[in-house]
Amino acid sequence: MNRFVSKTRWLTRYVLPTIILVGSAVAFYPMGSTPEVPRKPKTAIKATVVEVAEIHALDGPLTIETTGEVVLHRVLSIASEVEGRIVFKHPNLRVGEQVDAGETLIKIDPQRFALTVQRLDITVNQAATTLKQLQQDRANLAEQVTLARQSQQILVDDLERILKLDRSQATSTSPSARSPCRLARRLCESPPSDNAQRQGRSRTRSFHCWVDCRFGWR
Repeated sequence: MNRFVSKTRWLTRYVLPTIILVGSAVAFYPMGSTPEVPRKPKTAIKATVVEVAEIHALDGPLTIETTGEVVLHRVLSIASEVEGRIVFKHPNLRVGEQVDAGETLIKIDPQRFALTVQRLDITVNQAATTLKQLQQDRANLAEQVTLARQSQQILVDDLERILKLDRSQATSTSPSARSPCRLARRLCESPPSDNAQRQGRSRTRSFHCWVDCRFGWR
């Protein structure tokens, strides 16, 4: 009886607490431990393969093939002096393309401006016709001025001649003294021969008629 009691006490005092402690440790161990992260295997660094060559001079240009982005050196804005509908555009007229000097880049519909040019040509032709007419009128006026000056000179010569006859034959009653009167009357009565001399003849007749009345020749 005493031996059974002593074994029970020994189990209760020593063995049972030990079992509880071991079970608690086993239960809480996964909760407190950090899971191990798998690590990547280390790869060995590969050496760069290079090619060794001897240095030598180049006879031509050095060409290096590479990739990159092209940046524009400058941007030009192309504008037309006139407005209109574009009927042609150069196929290379875009970013990155090239065009040769003297090539046509764009064309504008010329129909609208062709009508304007035609209308201006008609105006120029009318102005040229008017100019020719004015030049002809100027030539005609110059000819009339020349004829008028000739008529004036004829009148002056006739006046001098009549005055000389008047001074030399003022007291004579012979038929020769009345010749200026007859000349004046014939000039007054004779019609002008043509249109070019109409003005000069008219002035001459008026002058001689005036002389006839002034000196009283009958």
